[in-house]
Amino acid sequence: MITFEPKEHKYTNENNEEYVSVTTLLQKEFPFNAKEIANKVSTISSSRYHGMSEARILRMWDDSSVHGTVVHEAVEEYIKEDIYPSDPQLIPLIEQFKKLSFRGDLLSEILVWDDELKIAGTADILEIFPDHINLFDIKTSNKLSEDKHMKFSLQLEMYRRMIEDNFKKPTRSIAILWFENYVMQRSKTKMKLIQPLQLNDVVDDILDKRRKEIICHIKQ
Repeated sequence: MITFEPKEHKYTNENNEEYVSVTTLLQKEFPFNAKEIANKVSTISSSRYHGMSEARILRMWDDSSVHGTVVHEAVEEYIKEDIYPSDPQLIPLIEQFKKLSFRGDLLSEILVWDDELKIAGTADILEIFPDHINLFDIKTSNKLSEDKHMKFSLQLEMYRRMIEDNFKKPTRSIAILWFENYVMQRSKTKMKLIQPLQLNDVVDDILDKRRKEIICHIKQ
């Protein structure tokens, strides 16, 4: 078993050994230099950020992260408590979420981990059936670019593997629940169900590299 410390965003097991988050692992493989990207998109005429200062773009991205957390919390509260959010801007999102007509038992914000590779993460939504599990991940990004679609898909594939190991059940359906551009659209946001890309080979390579790192660390 593992525990999660949200303030430090740290996963540890019962022996106080720290696990690397899936997000951190992917960031290491596909680094995102926020300042560099902000400066780049500000010069692209077709970009929504065209002409903006670096500071303003970075503030907008910080706001996006905060709003994404708000959406996650609203869905989590609905799943666990069956209550609607107090913010009226979020109610249309929950109404759209309800239309998915889940038939299994819903769990939200579930810790998943791999003891061998010392990696962990938090799955947004699991739908549990007697013989299988469905996995859903909530996203609120402005656009689902090829780069984001790839990273989201890699994250889900890593979660899938850990879930099947932790729960001893196969996954049958995996999807991204994309609340398109919630930051700008708010109550008018449309939820879309996006299928992840099949990137098993890429995940294999990332995890093999992680395995070699651990072996090297043990030998030291």
